[in-house]
Amino acid sequence: MNALSPTVVAVDGEFFLHRILHVPEIAEMKTRGGLCTGGVYGVLTTIHTTLCRFPGVRRCIVVFDSGHSARRLSILPEYKRNREPTPDKLAEYTEYRARLVDQKERLIHILPSLGVRLATLPCKEGDDILGWMSKNVPGLLVLASEDKDMLQLVTENVAVYRPIKDEFVTVENFQTATGVPRSLFLLRKAIGGDPSDNISGVPKAGEVTVNRLMETVAHIVAQRKAEKLSQALLDACDVQMGVDTRGKSRYQSVKDNLSIVSRNLDLMDLKREPFTPAEEDSLRLVLDSGSALFEELSIRKTFQDMEFQSLLETWEDFSRPFRGLR
Repeated sequence: MNALSPTVVAVDGEFFLHRILHVPEIAEMKTRGGLCTGGVYGVLTTIHTTLCRFPGVRRCIVVFDSGHSARRLSILPEYKRNREPTPDKLAEYTEYRARLVDQKERLIHILPSLGVRLATLPCKEGDDILGWMSKNVPGLLVLASEDKDMLQLVTENVAVYRPIKDEFVTVENFQTATGVPRSLFLLRKAIGGDPSDNISGVPKAGEVTVNRLMETVAHIVAQRKAEKLSQALLDACDVQMGVDTRGKSRYQSVKDNLSIVSRNLDLMDLKREPFTPAEEDSLRLVLDSGSALFEELSIRKTFQDMEFQSLLETWEDFSRPFRGLR
């Protein structure tokens, strides 16, 4: 996989910042003056790790959220409502949000001085921006994220890099990495739902049931070639009801709840979010605008202020991949 030569590396900054702020030993990093810096430090080192895997890349874009999708909320008003705190957790949640917002703002200020481009749009989720990029970046796009939702974007021209595990997912190893063919990845997810986003799945359809269905759907599609997935899913339910008579009600539940599957496909598909011409122009400007500038004096001063002593002590190593960005 070291042979991958991406045109663009896009980093899921929102995911990594949240992930890092849930790692206590990093999240609790502070300067002697009490400034929280762990989220900034963690995201910067994650970007550095990613760029080191692609020494020839010249363009790095970090993507952040700026609100929830209005389209998804219109489909499912309770979308991501599970992330709102209960009264007993309000103080803890408020502190976390303040830390998140503050460190995101610091990253947005710092990253351009490292030659890294930023992509964020009002009321857009970063995942959807990455979905747009997957259709519009010429050449090979590498998405750096541990979020499994990103795997739906893998194509001949899009790969996913998971820096924490140092793993790549491409068209060649997709089924080995995920357990399903690319064509069935979203269908499996739609049946099971996504508790982290407060998206309910089909009642009674647990992981074992869904996996058995996917095996049968894949077999049906392979036999019939042009079979529509919706019909293949119905037929797979009938097949499994004949084979697994004790679990008949689980497969019947899938047949009876195709509307949930269809709704979830609409919610989960990262290529369905609409972008206005002005929004697309803004994203193309991020992709196509002139060279980004590596501002060494500014960055070193920032690192001194944030007391990133380990990065300053390894400055030549840390700064090397950023100096090549354009």
